[in-house]
Amino acid sequence: MRTILGGFLLFFIFSSGCLDQIFVNPGEVPNTVACDAFTDSASRDTCYRDQGIAEKNAPFCEKIVNSSTRDECWSGLAGAMDNGEFCLRMDSFAGQMVCADAHSSFFTGTTACTSVSNTKEASFCYRHAARIAGNPALCYQAGDSIAPCLTDVAESTLKSVTCDLIESSDARQSCYAKVGPAANDSSACAKIIDTFTRESCLLSVAVGQFSESVCNGITTPALKASCISQVQAAVSTVSVCTGTSTVEASDACYHSTAVANHQTGLCAKIIGKVKREDCYSDIAVATGDSTICADITTDVVEANCLALVAGTGIVNSCGILEGLPRDECVLGIALTNKDPSLCAQLVVVTGQKHYRDSCYSELAASLKDASLCVAISTTEGRDSCLESVALKIPSADPCFLISDPETANSCLLAVAGVVKDLTPCAGITVPSEKDACISLAAIAGKNGEWCAQITGTGTKDGCYSTLSMELNDKSLCNKVVNKVDKYICVEDIAVALSDWMYCLEMSSSDPLSRQECLLTVAPKAGTYIPCTHITDQVLKGTCYAKVGAALSNFLACEDVPLKQVKDDSQANEARDTCWMIMSVDGKSVDLCEKIVDENTMEECLDAA
Repeated sequence: MRTILGGFLLFFIFSSGCLDQIFVNPGEVPNTVACDAFTDSASRDTCYRDQGIAEKNAPFCEKIVNSSTRDECWSGLAGAMDNGEFCLRMDSFAGQMVCADAHSSFFTGTTACTSVSNTKEASFCYRHAARIAGNPALCYQAGDSIAPCLTDVAESTLKSVTCDLIESSDARQSCYAKVGPAANDSSACAKIIDTFTRESCLLSVAVGQFSESVCNGITTPALKASCISQVQAAVSTVSVCTGTSTVEASDACYHSTAVANHQTGLCAKIIGKVKREDCYSDIAVATGDSTICADITTDVVEANCLALVAGTGIVNSCGILEGLPRDECVLGIALTNKDPSLCAQLVVVTGQKHYRDSCYSELAASLKDASLCVAISTTEGRDSCLESVALKIPSADPCFLISDPETANSCLLAVAGVVKDLTPCAGITVPSEKDACISLAAIAGKNGEWCAQITGTGTKDGCYSTLSMELNDKSLCNKVVNKVDKYICVEDIAVALSDWMYCLEMSSSDPLSRQECLLTVAPKAGTYIPCTHITDQVLKGTCYAKVGAALSNFLACEDVPLKQVKDDSQANEARDTCWMIMSVDGKSVDLCEKIVDENTMEECLDAA
């Protein structure tokens, strides 16, 4: 009885949650035993969270099952220990951002994130550091998160020029769609490809800038009318600067409001010309949008505005980095902006990469500019660069600047294939390589007449043979000299054209090749006539069987002519072969019984 009562009491204690309170003293932080004793997951997670924060003990946060509660633990631990690194362990990136902003000191400075060893957390760290510092250069340390990092920076700085650095078209478009309305930047909207997204962006900017002129970029009539209407309504509600007592005060009010909100429409309300043009210039520099400078009527001020916008180039932000990270940053910007002037800033050379040379080489190909290859430090690198440019243009001219003869010939050959012209081949002096070049150009250009200019018999035959099969041109096949190659060519064209008579043009001195050609073509031609020209009895029977199968005629073997000999087995060899193939392929034992030769019949019965 005691055992039963004891078991019942233990069951009651565990199931009722009594243990949830056994090890907890009122007013005190729960201890380890207390947290482990909780029977429901939510209470246990809350206990671990409170204990982890109170004791500044990260392992407790790791024990938490619920993601939201675990994030609260990491955030609280970051605050308790004044260490932003704990923010990086949160599952919610939005939560990470709030946490990182609260502990921004951890993410600033030249050594930011260098102490983070976990690859994923380091990527998050550089992403937050870039956003907090407004420095896109740091994004190039963010691993696979470069695009979202650049978007974060663009949104935080309200500069759409940062979106231009994003390689992925979809991600770049998404960035423009986010930054355009937020920054009141119509130039960002103009870069959006999707019509609806672009015009919705322009509408938002037009209202934000109080500018009807922005509405002119909208082509959808209903949306354009709505844009103008909303702008007029927005302008009528702006009264913050109208109550000022003097023109100077009013201008100052409009200027500060316009610059703070990137609202060029308010600049137009400024009466003083100098103040008004300063307003346009300040917004242009703040947004990196040089098109705003066009609203300035004074030439000198407009030129200065354009210079200031150009001076806000994003490459300057790479200066916070050193060594390899800095060169990675500058190289990425140089390639994205297609700006070869930045290549000279690169100094890092590793076992795998010479950054300056890589910069010139990639931009030379991208811009199709062979002159950039000259700046490459090694002969091999210059030659490779020139070959790449030649193929990109495409033109043989860069090939003639290559130092290594073998590379130069390879370049000319490749270009000939791309331009489908013989002209580049003239620059090749090695006969075999020149032949290869002519062959490649002829095949690429589908011009069989060019094959005649090839001196080597083997290469010439290959040229004629390849083109004859590509063009189904028997005349080219007839020019092939090598017997084996010619027979292959004839058979391929005969099959392609279903022209069994072309097989008969094979030399009678090689009857086997001719008969194999007929055997191959006959089923496709759908006629037994080619089979009648086959003298080998096994091949003849096989031919009838294959044509019969193609025509779904399973009695085709009855039409196989008998050989004119006295021995029945020999006379029926072709027909027996036909029945054998038809019965095995059709899995029909009945057809085996039509075979005359006993041995063949027995073999047929075993196989079928």
